[in-house]
Amino acid sequence: MFEHQHPLSLVDLQLDDDLTYEEDDDEEEKQELTAKQEFHCRCNRCGEEINWYHRYYYNCNDCVYSIHKFCGEVPPTLEHHSHRHTLILLQREIGWKCDVCRTHHQPEELTYLCSQCDFDIDLKCVTEWLKTSIIHHPSHMHPLVSITRDIMCLCDACGKKHEGIFYHCTTCPRFLINSDCAFLEKKLFIQDATATDGFFSHIHPLTLAYSFPEADQKANHYPSCRVCDEFVDNENLWIYKCDDCRYYTHLDCATARGEPFMSIFSTPVHDAHPNHLIQRVQSRLGNGCRSCLRGFNENGLSYSCPTCEFHLHPECALFLPKTIRHKFDKHPMKLSYFPIENHKSRYFCEVCEEEFDPERWFYHCYDCVQSTHSACSPLILDCRRAADYYLPIHEFLNIKFGGIHNIEDHSHPVSFDQGIESDGDCDSCSYSMRYKMIFKCLQCKYAIHFRCCKSFNN
Repeated sequence: MFEHQHPLSLVDLQLDDDLTYEEDDDEEEKQELTAKQEFHCRCNRCGEEINWYHRYYYNCNDCVYSIHKFCGEVPPTLEHHSHRHTLILLQREIGWKCDVCRTHHQPEELTYLCSQCDFDIDLKCVTEWLKTSIIHHPSHMHPLVSITRDIMCLCDACGKKHEGIFYHCTTCPRFLINSDCAFLEKKLFIQDATATDGFFSHIHPLTLAYSFPEADQKANHYPSCRVCDEFVDNENLWIYKCDDCRYYTHLDCATARGEPFMSIFSTPVHDAHPNHLIQRVQSRLGNGCRSCLRGFNENGLSYSCPTCEFHLHPECALFLPKTIRHKFDKHPMKLSYFPIENHKSRYFCEVCEEEFDPERWFYHCYDCVQSTHSACSPLILDCRRAADYYLPIHEFLNIKFGGIHNIEDHSHPVSFDQGIESDGDCDSCSYSMRYKMIFKCLQCKYAIHFRCCKSFNN
């Protein structure tokens, strides 16, 4: 760096990139991180752009002068594929021409020179060659070196096979990423479905994440890709995710612009799976219903997608209403097949008070921000509590809970209810009353199963 008169400082554009911000973190810190990711300027040595992917650059605090880190640290000698002799870095006292790109240069500009052959290569050609050979990528702790010839290999970023230029780690020799994945956009804007050829859209920008840890998947109920509906097989694969709500996609699903799905549809197409056809087929054991989580009976029927693991019971596919209303609520609750955008908290059913997986179907009121899972929803007009999420949706469909009764077994009036966990065990048989029809005292803690009651009067 002998041609600049001021000291230069090394800047790391990805210094704060590993930090995770909570909702109450300082907004200025978030803006500073965003500014670094969007930073770009011109290198005063090679004339090319300096940006976030280069990670490091040298900057002068006394004047407007910046250079790539690799431009500032180019070696004093060079073995280049275009020439058989060693090239030496120096400043020419006369004008000269690059023998690679044929560009004319002024005296005192840096060149790599072979004095034996009077062969010059300018710094732009050298750094262009070096730049495509080494990158500092935020997904990996070590520098990545390009493999100069095209190869067919499995990419550790997306998990797919690619043919083309790969970057590999010389410290971790099994780590390879394709150049297409290496330079993916940090933020993906798909609010307008035309950006994805109409296949999918999302209201928020999607952020590139370099892993999806098992603990995070478990905390979010193992969500599937919102484009292809398949799960993330490897926690080390990169994904695009929404920072504001539970929205996740595979890399190739989020960036595909070809034909990720067939564009010609015919019935039946279900709203929960609009991009593939579903067919009525023989049930396959081991594949749970996407709506209610229950398995399928052997030799029964299901509606299934032949392309991916999407299966529905006929009653779940056909009989659940799109909208339901409670007699004490003026707002409708709409059937939702995916997590609600901008929903900040965990999901709890307003009927049975249990947490549920928003990747499974549920009803949601957008005005009150309340939800019930689909196992409870068919009963919402008839009772205060409903069936276990893992029990059949229509098990108590024709039973009307509520009402006060007198029973032979107890001196106080009792109500006819469906048991929940806090009701405990039956005072008659000592078995759990959870999800069972019970009589429950309104004045004390007495409660028994309906089947354990000897007799009752209205």
